[in-house]
Amino acid sequence: ALFVGCGFGRPIGLTVKGGDLAQDGLEFLRRFHQGEKFSFAGEAAIFGGGNTAIDVARCLKRLGASPLIVYRRRQEDMPAFEPEVKLALEEGVKIMELVAPIQIRRGPNKQPTADTNYTITLQKMKISKQDISGQARVIPDVEKTQTINVSYIFVAIGAEADAFWHFPETANSKMLSLSHCKLIEQKIPLVFGGDLITPVKSVADAIASGKQAALALDTCF
Repeated sequence: ALFVGCGFGRPIGLTVKGGDLAQDGLEFLRRFHQGEKFSFAGEAAIFGGGNTAIDVARCLKRLGASPLIVYRRRQEDMPAFEPEVKLALEEGVKIMELVAPIQIRRGPNKQPTADTNYTITLQKMKISKQDISGQARVIPDVEKTQTINVSYIFVAIGAEADAFWHFPETANSKMLSLSHCKLIEQKIPLVFGGDLITPVKSVADAIASGKQAALALDTCF
């Protein structure tokens, strides 16, 4: 059998003017956990509402920064685990709700040094309705914007599969859909799992996907 669990290895960047000035949150965490030394002073904006954004913010706080999580929905809509959000707030991380970036500009210092300032223009958002999961759906609150100045910018809005990976065809009649994997019966059984399929994009769910795939293959073949 063939198990496809490629993971989401390509970070999603900010698609706004100046979005390339933001540092990738996952890359920062990788370098931090590999032992690279960092020192921060000043306010750091982190775009995102998931566990990566929380991890980046808490690391930055311990390294001397004043982290501000900028999230387009409400705090209660954040996909990050609630205990992690609570601990981040207790440590001094701030959360700015219902705003989305529309432009990032470099400040007075033209070189990207530790003291570089950035000006971020934010579009205020408003709730249009709530979906069946209870999460708020938001739309721009027209003509309401604000600007903030920060020393560092990180983006942690998610990741995606590389272009050459694909999702299985949902109309395939020979596909068995389970909670954490999808098994397609063919000459060489094919199982899709990992971040491609799991409802929650976490390490624990990815590992569970592999276990479920093994059980499914053992049972069906």
